[in-house]
This record gives sequence, C-alpha cells and structure tokens, in this order.
Amino acid sequence: MVTVEAYGITKVFSVKRHKKAIVALDAVDLAVPQGEVYGLLGDNGAGKSTLFKTFLGLVKPDSGEIFINGHIPSSAFSRSNVGYLPENPKFPGYLTARQLLLLTGNLYDMNDRDLRERIDGLLKMVGLHHWPTLKIKKFSKGLTQKVGLAQALISDPDLLILDEPFNGLDDKDKPELMKVIDQVRSEAKTILISSPFRSDVESLADRIGIMKKGRIVQTIEINVLREEEKCMFEIEAGMGGKVVDIPAEIGIKLRVSTTSMVVELVDDEKINYVIDQIRKMDISIKSIKPLKTKLEQSLYRNIKSTVEPESEVTV
Repeated sequence: MVTVEAYGITKVFSVKRHKKAIVALDAVDLAVPQGEVYGLLGDNGAGKSTLFKTFLGLVKPDSGEIFINGHIPSSAFSRSNVGYLPENPKFPGYLTARQLLLLTGNLYDMNDRDLRERIDGLLKMVGLHHWPTLKIKKFSKGLTQKVGLAQALISDPDLLILDEPFNGLDDKDKPELMKVIDQVRSEAKTILISSPFRSDVESLADRIGIMKKGRIVQTIEINVLREEEKCMFEIEAGMGGKVVDIPAEIGIKLRVSTTSMVVELVDDEKINYVIDQIRKMDISIKSIKPLKTKLEQSLYRNIKSTVEPESEVTV
C-alpha cells in the first residue's frame, strides 16, 4: 500500500514587488509506501517545507495531484491520520507539556481515558515526564522539539511528517531525539523527514530524495549504498618478510609492507580471523585501524553526481 502519492506537483509564488515568480515546486513526483522512512535532503530554499505543506493541505499546489492514504490532503480522514512537526515549532508558552498534549488530543476528539494513557506513554517516551510542571516558555530547544514530536504522535497517526526536526539541536539533544524517532520507526509508521544535512537522515531513512530548486533530482536506496560499502582495515604490525595468507572467502590483501598490511574483508567480523592468523605467526600487532567507507561518503558522492537543475526564478 502506498501512503503518499504525488504527481506533477507544481507551486509558483509571485513576488509582486520584484515582479518575479519563484518556482518553489517543479513537477514533483513521489510515492512513499506504507512503513517506509523517506528522507528529503536539500539546502534551505530547495522546496522541502513547501512540499510537506502541500501534503498537509496547508499550501495548495497550482497543478498536480496528491493522495494521502488514498485521500486528498484537505479531507478530514487524511488529516486525522497525519502527525506533523514543523520546522521551528511554536507552542503556547503558558502550557505544560501535558496540557499541550491534552489540548491536541481533544482536537482529535480522543476518548478521555485513552488520551490520558496516550499522554503518559508519550511523555515517558520523549523523556518529558521528568518535568511535569515546567511551562513550555521555559523549554530548551531540545525539549521543544520533543514535545513537538509528542504532539505529532498524539493521535497515533499512520503518517508522520517531520520538517527538519534536528534543526538547532546540540550534540546532546540530537542523539536523544534520533533515538525516539527510531523507536517510532519500529512501529512500522510511514515517516517523511527532511534536513539539509546527510548525517541527520542517513541512519533513519530507507530512501533519500535529493531536492534542488523545487525538484527531486535523485532518489537513493540506502540499502544499496550499504551493500557498496568497503570493509577495510589497516593493520600495523612487524610483518618483516612474513606472508599472511587470507582465503578468498575471507577477503583480500590490498597492500603489504614490512610494517603494515591493508586488507579488504567481506564483513567486519572477518578481522578476527586475520588477527588469529597474524598471531599464529608470532607477529606483534601494534594497532588495527578500520578504513571502512562511511555511508555518508557514499551518499556524498551520489549527491555530488546529481545534475544541477536550471534556475527556477523567472522574471
């Protein structure tokens, strides 16, 4: 089943003062199946937020069709099954996290008992149960994003749309929020998540779309990138003139000198075999350094190889 379907979505914003028309979305096609985490990667102004807002019915496209679980975005059924965390969310500062979730749940007309149980679970999941009386106006950026994620999940939606959820978070808050999103991912929900940074989405997404100037110029399968990763190690050891044999089913030697050896293995665990072989030959190992090609590097190569679209600003 396909959760999100978009066909030829185009949106042009007029800037009358400058007598210009800015093409925010240019014939965007997208299909996201149920249970997939789709990452949308692009610089600021690429069109990520505008595209998400068309899925929510907050921005009406000039042309094209959108279906959320088979329904148009403006339908009540579509909206009741979507959770949304906007970029830089703003919530009433006089409310506590529990009060905000209670208000949000009432907007969904949730049963009181079910709502309170849902709130208890969400506050614990995002780690806000420790601050039951703290007003939102005193929240840090990290706490604000956490309560924002909780309100997006209050109705247990089929689709979760997260617009740059890691924006402005520090090194402590970002991993915590990633952990929560990964937990939500395990519930087989469909998740759309955007970011200008590769590292924000690569560990969460099943697919990544590269967006430039209103177009999705390339879609990358994360599993394919992982299969292309090279598993390499540099072993610093007193090899001298000794030869360490490595069977083909274990890996190959890429470079050998009197003081080190670089090997490419079929997987990480095979390094234990190589270490055993070296020790059997009474060779002293000084260090072992993994040289595994990072997923981010592979993704970076794919991004750099995309064709730059023509200018989307017309006079």
